[in-house]
Amino acid sequence: MGGVVTTVPRPPRMGRLWALFGVVLALALAPVLLARFVGPDPLDPAVVERDIAAEYEEQRGVALELDCPADMPVTSGEGYTCHGVTADGEPVSVWIQIDDSEGLDGSYTWGVVPAPVTPPIPAPSPGG
Repeated sequence: MGGVVTTVPRPPRMGRLWALFGVVLALALAPVLLARFVGPDPLDPAVVERDIAAEYEEQRGVALELDCPADMPVTSGEGYTCHGVTADGEPVSVWIQIDDSEGLDGSYTWGVVPAPVTPPIPAPSPGG
């Protein structure tokens, strides 16, 4: 019974390396995932349409029926275009730009997109 006992070191377990890799990956992705899923709600199109139409009517004296995109995420510098028609039947396009630098409150500015200018048709020349 006087045998020799030897201890052979185990190779490192791959499971520990994968677990460490998972932790590092989770820490790296956490800010991106938090910003995506915990960030501010997108702009509510009905609220934007109502607010801009009210300001438009106050400024120009004519009612505006506006239609904005359904999906308007609050991302600083992002822009959206809404289309509508005045009570006089004039088509109107409005641009919206998100001003919110931290993306927390959804503040924006808006303005009317100028209508395209149609060049005048020249009068026919005499004798030609």
